[in-house]
Amino acid sequence: MTKRTAVLWTTTVLAGVAALLIAGGELTSQTAAKTPAEAMSPPAGARANADNSETAQDETISKTRVVAYYFHRTMRCPACLSIEGQSREAIEIGYADELKSGQLEWLAIDIETPGNEHFENDFELEFASLVLVEMAGEEIVRWKNLTRVWELVDDSLDFEQYVWTEVAEFLEM
Repeated sequence: MTKRTAVLWTTTVLAGVAALLIAGGELTSQTAAKTPAEAMSPPAGARANADNSETAQDETISKTRVVAYYFHRTMRCPACLSIEGQSREAIEIGYADELKSGQLEWLAIDIETPGNEHFENDFELEFASLVLVEMAGEEIVRWKNLTRVWELVDDSLDFEQYVWTEVAEFLEM
């Protein structure tokens, strides 16, 4: 075994162990900063001056939701498992209130399960992907594949910030 092969093998094994720990919920975020939801919250009483014309708009907004899908195949590599774990953790930590209210949903979907094949075409999937989808009822309004998760998989803090930023942008619109 060459030195390069040994390093690659060791890195893969360590990534797999980390992914298993993350998927098992054993690891927590190392950041003590405000979550994106806390940072984006309007000041107390900010809605007190809203007029009645916003009421109809609020009802429409409340019917929309954002779904964070993690699409994967049945057989998964350590990087795929790590991306799923880090994505789920970032969303659960950063957007607990939105998850609880139903404004945001988290779903991990095996696209090889019968009935799920359509997602591959619906969202132009080429590999395991984190996709944000804005839904109005059952209709897709817009979606975005967060492709940078692959380049950030080994940098948990940048990964978390990337996911938080993208989810925040989807929730604001």
